[in-house]
Amino acid sequence: MTDEATESGVESSTALSSLLAEPVEREILTALVEMAGSERNPSQICQQADIALETFYEHVDTLEDTGLVRYTYVVGNGPVYEVERTALADGLRTLVTDNS
Repeated sequence: MTDEATESGVESSTALSSLLAEPVEREILTALVEMAGSERNPSQICQQADIALETFYEHVDTLEDTGLVRYTYVVGNGPVYEVERTALADGLRTLVTDNS
């Protein structure tokens, strides 16, 4: 693994650990993982995560800042989000390695 990949994995791991400790952010991330491979609008994410739309918007910037969730584009009047699978995989890999 390159130094850059290692650094990315450590950052993803730290971000992932932080998100898993926050219930709302964990639920949003979980919903996006469950819908991985497809981009979803906030209403769809909220329905899957069982949270209010206002709550989603209170937390989405934090999720984007970690690099684990990304805004992809706008459909109609609404944004579309997806889980950043590479960053998530790096974070999980590092978490597992750190805890072994």
